[in-house]
Amino acid sequence: MFEPDDFGLSPAATLSHVADPAPSRFHVPFWNAWARAIAADPARLTHWIGPDLDPVDGGATHHFISHRHVRIGCRLIEPPREAGGRGAVRAGLVTVHGYDRPVALVQEDERWAELASRGVAVLAIRVRGYPGSMVDTGDWSSPSWVARGLDVPTIAGGPEGAESTMTDLMAWSLALGVADVVNACRAMGGVLGAGVPLYLRGESFGAGLAVIATSMLSQHAELGAAIERLQIGLPTLGDWKWRLAPERARRAGGAQREIVDLLTQEASRADELVERLRICDAAIHAQRVRCPVLCKLALRDEIVPAPAAASVYNALHTAPGSKWRFVTPYGHFDGGIKNARRHAIFERCAADFLDPGASPCEAMVRWQPLLAQGERLP
Repeated sequence: MFEPDDFGLSPAATLSHVADPAPSRFHVPFWNAWARAIAADPARLTHWIGPDLDPVDGGATHHFISHRHVRIGCRLIEPPREAGGRGAVRAGLVTVHGYDRPVALVQEDERWAELASRGVAVLAIRVRGYPGSMVDTGDWSSPSWVARGLDVPTIAGGPEGAESTMTDLMAWSLALGVADVVNACRAMGGVLGAGVPLYLRGESFGAGLAVIATSMLSQHAELGAAIERLQIGLPTLGDWKWRLAPERARRAGGAQREIVDLLTQEASRADELVERLRICDAAIHAQRVRCPVLCKLALRDEIVPAPAAASVYNALHTAPGSKWRFVTPYGHFDGGIKNARRHAIFERCAADFLDPGASPCEAMVRWQPLLAQGERLP
């Protein structure tokens, strides 16, 4: 078996990797303008019925209108009905998919049935340009979802390297994807009502979006939602400076390879585009996350470089006693039965972490011996 690249780092060095904490020069003005634009429009969850459902994945039960008037499809999985009415909702969870084509929305019912039985209403969303949310955008998967709009020419025009404007930057798919996740949280919060906690989770690409969305919601009260528990796995979008260094840029696949291809094509503007890219650096945004967090990390991964994923976790400002790191041998890689068991065990651990019947600290007590290794349930 050819193992994924370790990028020249030991397991300990991989898990302790930290990112440069300095943000892009565009960071503050962009996100302040972004928050004002998002807060200006309401986000309401409504039933989606009729002939205008997404033609590729019509499994949405609900939708909401996100930034730029794009309908975002989602599926609401509610707690089982009690005699004579609805099931009691003790918490709400917004879940975000990975970078590859996600499963059909109808399959989310089985995925979240067990958590729903614990009183959690789950909203599974599809960000714009993915099946389920393609009615207003079309398919954004080709040639690259993550690079779409990143290279939009500056409105100011002029010589190469002219300063980007906020309008230029808002055209980028990744900034719009964060808007979709934030608006999903706002919409779900409106359904839950006051006093019902809201959780957020994501895997890989979805984890990166979830970290940035949590950061934005924590900084901008005008957005009207707050995340009380964050569960992420193999978070990407972090530590772009390290990832794009010449000796590492093409040693990873997935979205990173697509970014590298764009930077090669736009070599004369590469520095500006990297500065734009760093606006959505999840390791920078993680510094504003303070809620309880459960995070899955791998010792080796190339699709989401393992050190970069670790940098997102290490940047979290959550109190040490309220964040937990669950380690697997490999991430986006078929590493055999032992690795598969670790990923399966993590799902059981995550379900307990997201259970509103116990505080995060109470839920994680029995999982402490299994966070670093082990193949048997506690």
